[in-house]
Amino acid sequence: MDIEHISFAVAIGVATASIFSSILITLINNRHQIKLRKMELYEVKRNNIIFKNIESLGKYAASISNICSDYSTPNLKSYSNSFGIALTLVKDSKLIKMMLEFDKLITSHSYNLMNEQYQQMLPYIRTEIERYYQQY
Repeated sequence: MDIEHISFAVAIGVATASIFSSILITLINNRHQIKLRKMELYEVKRNNIIFKNIESLGKYAASISNICSDYSTPNLKSYSNSFGIALTLVKDSKLIKMMLEFDKLITSHSYNLMNEQYQQMLPYIRTEIERYYQQY
């Protein structure tokens, strides 16, 4: 084999390697971009869930405040809509117990005790909301 054939074979080998390496690099980059995009979407979804949890606890606190100041049908509806959701979000067992007690006060029409119970619950609700903010 003379030098021309060897140099031609080397040139073909280098050209083939450059084509395959560019294809391989493109595939690796695409794969990496897809992983990054999935991570971004997961983070957005997670943040949306956390934000909705914070919003639900805020609505629950507002509905309790509204009931304490005005025991009316719209406020009761707002409370009943937010109570179940808030109850599932709360992790603190003491707050859960207070929430259930407050619900009993509503059903028994104990208006004079509701405001006192609300004042006791409020710091715990704030703590729960702060816990969600720390995850945000």
